Amino acid sequence: MTLRRIGLLLIGAALLYAGVPLVFGGNLYVMSLIVAACTIGGLAVAWALLGNLGGLVSFGHAAFFGVGSYASALLVMKAGWPIPLAMLAAAACASIASLLMLPALRLRGAYFALAVLAYAHIFRIVMTEWTGLANGAGGIGNIPRFPVVLGYDFASKTGAYWIVLTLVLIFVLIYQQLRRSDYGLALRAMHDSEEATRVVGVNSVLLKALMLLVSAAMAGVMGAFNAHYINFLEPDYAFSGLCSGIAGLMICSRFTKPHTRLSLERSRLSPIMK
Repeated sequence: MTLRRIGLLLIGAALLYAGVPLVFGGNLYVMSLIVAACTIGGLAVAWALLGNLGGLVSFGHAAFFGVGSYASALLVMKAGWPIPLAMLAAAACASIASLLMLPALRLRGAYFALAVLAYAHIFRIVMTEWTGLANGAGGIGNIPRFPVVLGYDFASKTGAYWIVLTLVLIFVLIYQQLRRSDYGLALRAMHDSEEATRVVGVNSVLLKALMLLVSAAMAGVMGAFNAHYINFLEPDYAFSGLCSGIAGLMICSRFTKPHTRLSLERSRLSPIMK
C-alpha cells in the first residue's frame, strides 16, 4: 500500500469519524438514519463473505442477526456481563448456530438459499415459543444501553454511530484480507468451476464452512449492537427476513461472477489442500 493511499484512507476515516457528527450531530433523526444504514451495511459485509466470496446466496442471515441480538441482551441482563464481552460472545453464539446449517452447504443455488431461509424461520419459531428464556412473542425490553466511558455517553446517537462505524470498518478490513488471501483466490476460482478447484486439491466444502462461520459471527455482532441500541427485542423483529434481503440488495451490484484463471498455482493453494 502506497503512502498516498494510506493518506487518503486516513483522510476518509477522519471525515467519517469527525465530519459526519459535526455536520449531522445536531439532527437526531438524520443520525438515527445513518446509524441504521451502517448497521445494515455491516450485515451486508457479512452477507458478502458468504455470497460474494463463498458463492452462496443466503436468505438466512436473519438467524445469525437474531441469535446475536438475544445472546448479548440475555448475557448482559441475566448474567451481568459487560456489553463489549457480551457482543463477542454473541459472535461466538451466532457461529455455533451456523453449525446447524452445515449440511445445507452441499446444496447449490436456490436450494441452498431456501434451506437457510427455513433455518431462520425455525430459529424465530423457537424464540417465539420459548417463553421461559426471553418472554417468547412478548419480547424483552429495557435492554441495557451502551455505557458512559470517560465521561462520554456511547448510548447517544453520535456514540452509537462511532461504535457501528468502527465495526463496519473492521468487517471491511477482514473481508479485504480474506479476499486477497489464498483462501480468497480459491473461493473466487470456485465461482468459475468448483470441480476444477477440487481437482487441484481444494476442499471446497471446508472453505464454504469457514466463510459461513465468519459471516455468521459478523452478523451476530451487528445483531448484538442493534439490541443495545434499540433496547428492545421480539422474535418477529430480530429474525425478520428483511435483514437478509436488504443486506443482499446492498451488494447485489457487486455480486458478479469473477473471471479467475482455472490454472491455479499449487504453491498458492497449499495451505488449503486436503
